[in-house]
Amino acid sequence: MTTPPDTGLGHPISQSADSIDRVVRLAPKWAVCALGACSLLVVSIIIWAITGTVTSSVSVSGLYLEAGALRVQTTKDATVDRVLVTLGESVTTGQDVVSLEGGGFLTSPQSGMVTSILVSAGSIMIAGKIALRVTDLSQLDTVVALVPAGMTGTAAVGLPVRMSVSSAPSGQYGYLLGTVTEISSDPYTTAEVSEKLGLQQEVVASLLGSEPGFLAIVTLDSEPSTVSQYRWSIGQGPPFPITQGVPIAVEIDVSEQRPIQVVFSG
Repeated sequence: MTTPPDTGLGHPISQSADSIDRVVRLAPKWAVCALGACSLLVVSIIIWAITGTVTSSVSVSGLYLEAGALRVQTTKDATVDRVLVTLGESVTTGQDVVSLEGGGFLTSPQSGMVTSILVSAGSIMIAGKIALRVTDLSQLDTVVALVPAGMTGTAAVGLPVRMSVSSAPSGQYGYLLGTVTEISSDPYTTAEVSEKLGLQQEVVASLLGSEPGFLAIVTLDSEPSTVSQYRWSIGQGPPFPITQGVPIAVEIDVSEQRPIQVVFSG
């Protein structure tokens, strides 16, 4: 028989195996697991701070321009009998695209895709009115934007761009992607932009703002497998082409930094 240890006070202490086990297991298992998870999280954050990236961007308004778009329009007053093509249809040079009442046709000025139709049966057209646009898809479309003068130095040629198209919500179709290919060395006024683009000054001011800014030209990333012929951040993008003049929200990625650099630079 084992004699219980003497405490030195004249009263031996009786210890069982169960009591010793309870002393050893002071922390419950869930606490040990929680501590391990927290440690793993801290390590992951440190790794991300050292190896990850944080992107800074500039947001401005933009305007979509069809680089290869040509207008189909009348040279005299007429009434549309029937539109002979559909949106997104491929046509060839000289193909009849609109028939007119009383005889006669409007023909395509080039081979390409019908990217906008502005008339329908019964439409009354005055001389010079645009019936539709045909776009040569071999020419890459562009988006123009005015970067405020206060942001000079932030936008530069070669920077990647994400664009939210008003007619194709980014939540559904993602962002249209492109690259800054040109930026002016001096600020442009809306009058100068309208002259350069051949658009009415009121249109430029309403879409790009009335304040002077550096004119940035964004070339879109080509992707022939999509309907729009351009690359999107999600899948195939919208099931329709993007048309001339549609408003664009432009985000230019101006820098990438390690998260740890952002923390210490602040």
